[in-house]
Amino acid sequence: MLQLRKASQRLSKQVGRRANSTIAGTVYYRCSYHGTEHPALISPSENIKWTYGELWEQILAVAGGLTKAGYGPGSVVATDLDRNAQNILLQMAVAHNQMQLLTVKNEDEYKRLASSVGVQGSVPASSSSFLKGSTVPELQKSGGKADAAGGTDRGAPLAYYSGDIVTGNRQVYLHGVGIAGLLKIKPREHVCVAASLNNSFGMGCVISAVVRSAVIYLPDATSPDLGDCSVLLADEEGAAAMAKKSSSTLRDGLVKVGPYNGETGIPQISGFGEVAGVSVHQLEAQGKDDLFDACADTYFPIREGHHPLD
Repeated sequence: MLQLRKASQRLSKQVGRRANSTIAGTVYYRCSYHGTEHPALISPSENIKWTYGELWEQILAVAGGLTKAGYGPGSVVATDLDRNAQNILLQMAVAHNQMQLLTVKNEDEYKRLASSVGVQGSVPASSSSFLKGSTVPELQKSGGKADAAGGTDRGAPLAYYSGDIVTGNRQVYLHGVGIAGLLKIKPREHVCVAASLNNSFGMGCVISAVVRSAVIYLPDATSPDLGDCSVLLADEEGAAAMAKKSSSTLRDGLVKVGPYNGETGIPQISGFGEVAGVSVHQLEAQGKDDLFDACADTYFPIREGHHPLD
């Protein structure tokens, strides 16, 4: 409680100094606008249940660890993290520091991409990873201090998601507001994110909860469940794992079906499927309604009277 109170005091002093800009800035904005005590992230497999204030403190701790390790604005670090809270903290910290992340699935992918994107270091998933460097828990405990202001440019590059084309903070943010608008996500609703976080859709799912002051729920990747969630956001792998689950709280969802240009493209709502006995929207490269309006920096509602299956 003392740590949370101190976090609240620090945040209250910073209100008005920073806009809702980078993906890390969206968390800060929720803290300053709605308070730090609201629940933010639940990950049972990692024994995590954080408020927005605690989430922000952890982001700053990782950002400080990266700074202490010698990384600064423009630095590129590689990671093999995915589908867990550590991945979220790292991406948020990278955004705060105006750095970039390279996500890789294996050593061959790392060797192919590291030199072309200019990797300067790594944050491995564990000590047994093919990558070498400080892990997220080690960065959290390093005692490094992050720049309190952090990055404020939503157009800044964010991550090379298993490729050499960078995805910006704005692209992830627009996925988030698009999903939040489409599904009418409400404050304090539990939003299940059963998707890879290493693309604009996955991190957009996280942001969709943040921009509505909802709760991010991360299921165990090896044995996923829906918890008390009312919204499901999933890729094909996550949806398949959830297909036969039962839920008394699930009301809607969005499933990413197939690949699309996640770096700069606008995915489209194409129809409906069923997960856990509930009808959920589907998202892919070709459909009838854009997920978001890039010109207006907001979501692009389904046209009045138009059903995606029509």
